[in-house]
Amino acid sequence: MKTGSYICLTLAAIALTACKNTPFIIECDLAPLLSTRNLIFDAEGNEATEVSVHTNKTWDFHISDCDAEWLRAERTEWGIAVSVTDNTGNSKRDGTILVNVAHMPNNPYRIHVEQRIAPLRFNGIGGEYKIIESDHPNMIRAWSSQEWIYMKPDPDTGTITITTDKNTTGSQRKGDIVIRQKNRPYDTLVQVIQYFGRRDLSTFYKDIDLTQAMKDCHAVLTIRKGQPEYQEHTDLWITMHDKALTPKEEGLPDGTGWLLKIAAHCSRSEMDDSYGYMPNATYEADDYEYIGPDGPVYKYPTVQEGILKAGHQITGFPGEERMYTWYTYYENGQPVNEGPITNGSMTVKRDGDTYNIVLDFKISSGSKITGTFNRTFDEVIIAGNR
Repeated sequence: MKTGSYICLTLAAIALTACKNTPFIIECDLAPLLSTRNLIFDAEGNEATEVSVHTNKTWDFHISDCDAEWLRAERTEWGIAVSVTDNTGNSKRDGTILVNVAHMPNNPYRIHVEQRIAPLRFNGIGGEYKIIESDHPNMIRAWSSQEWIYMKPDPDTGTITITTDKNTTGSQRKGDIVIRQKNRPYDTLVQVIQYFGRRDLSTFYKDIDLTQAMKDCHAVLTIRKGQPEYQEHTDLWITMHDKALTPKEEGLPDGTGWLLKIAAHCSRSEMDDSYGYMPNATYEADDYEYIGPDGPVYKYPTVQEGILKAGHQITGFPGEERMYTWYTYYENGQPVNEGPITNGSMTVKRDGDTYNIVLDFKISSGSKITGTFNRTFDEVIIAGNR
């Protein structure tokens, strides 16, 4: 009995000694207790999240080099404040923060950080997105409970192609896609939003910079000051187009090239001291639209200085289907890429007859149209009543 007791005590002592010198055992005081080892952020609009680190030993942390650009971490009194930049790409992000404790540099503790992709936004006539989701082809699945959403995984490239039906419901609709990989213990959830209406007719999903193209385009400024008894604002119309394109007063243009129409207005008081010129201002997109029984209806914006009238489509007016602020690219007179501009701004600064106009637009698909116009207009047309 004495010998057996001695052996038991010896084994217990060895076990305690092993615990004191084995850093990967979580119960030991060398190992930190993290409040979480997994963080999930939305694509946009995130605030910093704190991960508490409980240990009586000296510790530090660092971010994996490949994650440094979008993933940020700062030490706090009680742990680590983790934040991310907005994710505007077509794949979700994964990053790692390594927590190192003194005397165990080869056994860091990992905090996994995931950031979802932004909701996929489709216009009313449908469209297509490609999500880059997997670094491990042949290990990816995707499904949705909505019948109007279609998914096609590509096992060779690790991408998923998402398409939708045309939206004929009369209102905006939302759905979700679930993406699962065999090598991950969790699913990825992607939201799908599809708009409804004639305004949402974007047919391309790429950013465009018109700076170079505007240097040699045909540019026309039209100023129309309304009669004060019924119109308290002045309309400002800008038309820019590729010289290979010939617009018509009615119907589609001839030729191949791009066309940008900008519709803005300012108050009469703003125009009175500079009649014949477009006032210096930042014109913000103002989309006063509501859903009526026959689809979107445009309500005229309230009178204020520096308004950009967002693009929309109207029927029953030949030649005016693409109303207000709109970008279109034509091939042989037929629109192939286009979209109404529904967000953003136009900043105007004038020096004599030379205008510096900075465009920072978004069309309804979310793509950007930007550029700087720095020259005189080819034509300035004055219309209406003073």
